Amino acid sequence: MLVTFPGKVFAVSNIPIRVPTHFMGREDALADIETKLARFEGRMAIVALHGLRGVGKTMVAVAYADRRRADYRATWWIRAESERTLRADLVAIGVRLNWVARGT
Repeated sequence: MLVTFPGKVFAVSNIPIRVPTHFMGREDALADIETKLARFEGRMAIVALHGLRGVGKTMVAVAYADRRRADYRATWWIRAESERTLRADLVAIGVRLNWVARGT
């Protein structure tokens, strides 16, 4: 399901963080994400960001999702803190996109 507004299409999203108004830089990291996702040519894709704590991985991911959300059917935040949260978030996107029935 895409939400449409005059002149814009937005992907289904559950991303809980907003990009700061003055977010700047990191163009190389954003381009790297785009390159990695392009290899999947319209199929579901996952890109994992890794690095030291506090270097801005979360903001890079959020900035990419925000800037490119019209290019995707869904942008979904998958919490990997535990197996329970990982499974819950994967089921949630499946339900939201009608891939699985609620309560599955």
